[in-house]
Amino acid sequence: RTLRRYQNSVKPSSGWTKASLRQMRAEYDQFVSLGKGRADRSHIGGIYFDEMSVKDGLVWKPGTNELVGFADFAEDDDAEINDLLANQVMQFHFKSLFSKFSFPCAYFCTRRLKASQLDEMFWSGIKELEAFGFTVLVAVCDGASSNRSFIRMNSTAGKSRSYNPYSSWPIFFISDAPHLVKKLRNSLSRSGFGDNFKRLLTIGSQCATWSQVRAVLDRDSKRQLRYTKLTPDHINLTSYSQMRTALAYDVFNLRTELEMQASCPGTTVAIRQYLRNARNYIECFESKEPLKSASDSRIKTLDKCVAWFEAWKSSCEEKFRNDKAKQGKLFISSQCYEDLLTSYHGLKGLALFLEENEDMRQLQAFVIPKYISQDFVESFFSLQRSSCGGSNHMTAARYGLNNCSLIQSHVSTRNLGHNSLNAPLPKP
Repeated sequence: RTLRRYQNSVKPSSGWTKASLRQMRAEYDQFVSLGKGRADRSHIGGIYFDEMSVKDGLVWKPGTNELVGFADFAEDDDAEINDLLANQVMQFHFKSLFSKFSFPCAYFCTRRLKASQLDEMFWSGIKELEAFGFTVLVAVCDGASSNRSFIRMNSTAGKSRSYNPYSSWPIFFISDAPHLVKKLRNSLSRSGFGDNFKRLLTIGSQCATWSQVRAVLDRDSKRQLRYTKLTPDHINLTSYSQMRTALAYDVFNLRTELEMQASCPGTTVAIRQYLRNARNYIECFESKEPLKSASDSRIKTLDKCVAWFEAWKSSCEEKFRNDKAKQGKLFISSQCYEDLLTSYHGLKGLALFLEENEDMRQLQAFVIPKYISQDFVESFFSLQRSSCGGSNHMTAARYGLNNCSLIQSHVSTRNLGHNSLNAPLPKP
């Protein structure tokens, strides 16, 4: 009966809807009443957003006599009629920084999303969430082109932060760490000699190439007991394996660097420096230890890693002062470098805010860097796909129906005495 009432009260609809936000608030109030989070700080959290591809197509809704499947934003901002079919969905999740509460609060149907459109979605959501008692302190996304442009539009002095007029606190932007790991690996995998490689990462007088990683696998495959985690899947990348985050993490594993040092110490100085600094940077965002201040050793580690990347970039610019194309080939991709700086300034700024803000000190606030990622949004997308038999081509209308169904599953689980929105979503 409860599920039927909810299904009748919350219809699948894109945007920041009052019905969804009321449901979110009800879930939060029950979450706090059960003692799962502190009422004075569990409402402070982050907005995590990501896009998922859907099949463009229209579906007629008999109840409202309307066609569903159009993008929420026209291609031309001044267009009077929007006839653009959506082929992606932008999903927004709210997640508390100081408890396990989370909620899929809104989605938008999009096509060729612009930064200006994302900006409108984002700030309208910040305003609505604040009206329902939720304060956004962090915004997390991947390094898509529209996301990077959006962050640049809103960042103050390039420091990955913006003023939140609805809370009078800042909002810190952080690029999703798992996506950044793959970009760091991809820059290395495209480095080498010959026409098949777009880059030749050059650090000092040496080059860091993908063939050096392949050589580790070749040597390791001859050992009776493998020393590294590398397999042919790590080396022979395909469009599918490039998306597997675990394969990227394994490349930067300490054992890969140690194997190079033991086997070829003289010729692998450059690539070992790259692996070491990338790994140290990544480990700071993978840490599950509480982060309370900017004096934390992990922030100091990030300072050193970013200083190394900046020095490397400067040396590349010195070699070819008048040729930016050649400069770029010696260094990681500009998108990867921008994401790296965004996350660094965002996390450091957040740590400094926790340390200096009087409200945060009174709340004894801290964050877990590991959980400031899009992993749970990706899990939500997986559940969306599994609702359609694992298909990657559901329509926007189907996505909306699944969205309601998945939230219903949350309600059902809670009524059975399990962890509401903080447990993994049950399979539909």
